[in-house]
Amino acid sequence: MENTNICPVDYVVDLISGKWKVLIIWHLKFGKKRFGQLQKILTGISKKVLSQHLKELENSGLIIRTVIPSIPVQVEYSLTERGMELSAILEEINQFGSILLKGPTVPKS
Repeated sequence: MENTNICPVDYVVDLISGKWKVLIIWHLKFGKKRFGQLQKILTGISKKVLSQHLKELENSGLIIRTVIPSIPVQVEYSLTERGMELSAILEEINQFGSILLKGPTVPKS
């Protein structure tokens, strides 16, 4: 059932709000990662916050949590099809960020 009273931009921003969720999605774009790998990549994130964000992203249908039966048990995270669609948008943000990092542009008079 479609809800036409919700702004699509507001909905997506709510799904990925905060610094870490966008970065988690960005890094999973390049392949499956285990919890420890993500924690190393995301310098400064606590285990609690990473765990919370992974659960929220899984509940929103953007990532998949796969348990690998081994000793010890391993868990891998990867993007769903929807997550991959979102990562394509993040690629555009990456390109725009690269332009901005080159310095301000001077408007032509």
